[in-house]
Amino acid sequence: DAARENVERAREHYANRRATLLAELARVGLVARSGPDSLVVWIEVDDETDALVALASQGISVGSGRRTFVSRPDRGLLRISVTQLPDDGALLAELAGILAAAVRGSLREYFD
Repeated sequence: DAARENVERAREHYANRRATLLAELARVGLVARSGPDSLVVWIEVDDETDALVALASQGISVGSGRRTFVSRPDRGLLRISVTQLPDDGALLAELAGILAAAVRGSLREYFD
């Protein structure tokens, strides 16, 4: 019974994190998707490499769509695990803003 309760509690936390992040991503104009019980949020990006590098420069590690699928997806995708997200909605809103800046290229520095 205790294990079942722990699993249900974790499911609720993950569902809340997923829903909050998806709402915040939509608020900042990003297209993101996730299944109803998924532990992953996918964010569409024009340039996956640029977004990954920009996020890494901010100390944020996310997954690459190219490295997740056997065949290359039609669009660039960032993969975010909801298990690694905080429960704090304000932090998720901040993360969404950082993700939006990275996706739009405003965090990337060019030296050429």
